[in-house]
Amino acid sequence: MHSTVGGSGARMKTCSLISTKAMMGIFVMRRWWGTMKRILPVAVIIFALAGFADSLYLSLAHFGLVDLQSTPGAFACAIGGSGCQAALTSELSTIAGVPSAVLGAAYFAAMFGIALARIVTGKWPVPLLLAPLLLAGLSFSGYLLNTIASDVDNPCRLCLIAHAINVVACVMAFASMYLDGVAARLSGGLTQHIRPGARGRWRSA
Repeated sequence: MHSTVGGSGARMKTCSLISTKAMMGIFVMRRWWGTMKRILPVAVIIFALAGFADSLYLSLAHFGLVDLQSTPGAFACAIGGSGCQAALTSELSTIAGVPSAVLGAAYFAAMFGIALARIVTGKWPVPLLLAPLLLAGLSFSGYLLNTIASDVDNPCRLCLIAHAINVVACVMAFASMYLDGVAARLSGGLTQHIRPGARGRWRSA
C-alpha cells in the first residue's frame, strides 16, 4: 500500500516538473516571438522608406527634374557609362506607359502604410490579399534584378538597390506574418496549460 502511494506521488512530482518546464519554455518562446513581432514591422517600415526615397529619386530623374550626373545620385550610379540614365530610357523603364520608378514609389508607399497599420492595430491587414501582393512584388524584383545584373558592363546601381530593398522588406514582412501566427498558437497553448489560481496567482491546470 505504501509502495503504491509512494509511486503515485513520484509520478505526480515528475508530471508537475515536466509541466513546469513546458510552461517555462512557452514563456521564453513567447517573449522571443514578441520581441521579433515588434522588430520586424518596424524594419519593414525603414526599408520601405529607403525604397520609396530611391524610387522617388529615380522618378524625378525620369522626368528630367534631377540630373543623375550632377547630384548626389551620381555617387550610386555608374558615372562613366551613365548606367542609371540608360536604365531610365530602356524598354523596362515604363510599364503600360507608366514609369517603373513611379510604380516603385507607389509600391513602397503602400508597403509603408501597410506596415504602419500592422504596428498600430497589432495585425497585418487582409493577409490573404497582402501575401499575393508581396509575392508579385518579390517575383518582379527578382526578374528585374536578374535582367539588370545581366548588363554587367554598366548596371543601374540605384535600380539594383531599390529591388534589393524590396526583396529584404518582403522577406521580413512574410516572417512577421508567420511569427504572428506562431505567437497566436503559442498563446493558445499557454492558455490550455495554465489557468488563474486563487488570489490572482497562476498555477498548473
